[in-house]
Amino acid sequence: MNEIDIVDFKNKTEILAGKNLDEFIKKCKEQLSGNLHDNHWESNHWKNIFKFTKFKRRNSKVDLSSNTELLDLDYIEFCKSYVAYIFCSNPKGFDKLTFPIVLRMIEKNLLAYTGSGDIKSLNPVIVDECLSEIDDNYTKVVAYK
Repeated sequence: MNEIDIVDFKNKTEILAGKNLDEFIKKCKEQLSGNLHDNHWESNHWKNIFKFTKFKRRNSKVDLSSNTELLDLDYIEFCKSYVAYIFCSNPKGFDKLTFPIVLRMIEKNLLAYTGSGDIKSLNPVIVDECLSEIDDNYTKVVAYK
């Protein structure tokens, strides 16, 4: 048997998760993109909402607001959808401090543990690492929000 004959098996849960994620992204893009305060979906900086960039690198003098390295391509569409969904659900209650930290921390650890920003790969180990890093690096006010 050669590599061409090998079937890439995916269980039903993985298939459904992928379909649900694709549908969520599509609906957010179609239905919520008009409510983003004159920001365009394709833009990677939604003014007064979110900047879709990575954490600054350690020992870097560049602060997060000027970082231009975009989130992973496998993660950014989910991130935009989730940001649009949360922002449109409650624009006044949108937490501009902790929300970006959490989303960037998830992306950082997805890449570290799986090599990909695919949100479907999120698991309890990655979530625990995110929580530990937030607890270690941020004040209790931020960490427990």
